[in-house]
Amino acid sequence: YRTGDSGRLEHGERVVIQDLEGRRPVCLLDESGEVVNSIDVSRALAPFSLSRFQLRQSADGSLTLRASGSADPRALRAAVLGLFGPGRALEVSPFDPDDLPGKHVQFVSEVSPPADLAAVFS
Repeated sequence: YRTGDSGRLEHGERVVIQDLEGRRPVCLLDESGEVVNSIDVSRALAPFSLSRFQLRQSADGSLTLRASGSADPRALRAAVLGLFGPGRALEVSPFDPDDLPGKHVQFVSEVSPPADLAAVFS
C-alpha cells in the first residue's frame, strides 16, 4: 500500500497510528485550470484493474500516463480526458519493464497551483 504517508504503530490495548504525517498534495489541473483531485483519477482508472500506473503532468499541462495491465490505451485515454478535458495533450504508454522497479509515485505534477490554493501545495 503505497500512500507516501508515514507514521508509527503503537501497540497497546489496540494498535493505533501515531505521528501520522501525510504526503504533500499533488496539484493536477484540467484544461480550464481547475484542480483535478488525484482520488478522482484513481477512481476513473479503477475499472481497468491496472497493476500500477503513474500520471505525470508537465509544466505546460500535458499529461503522460504509464500503466501496466491489459487495458485498451484508447479506453484509458477516454477515462483520463473525461476528467482533464478533451483538449488536454495526453500520451498513454506501458511501463518499461526496467522502469521504476518496486515502489513508485503514482502522481507527479510540475504545474503551479492556482493562487487561491497555493498555500495547500507549498
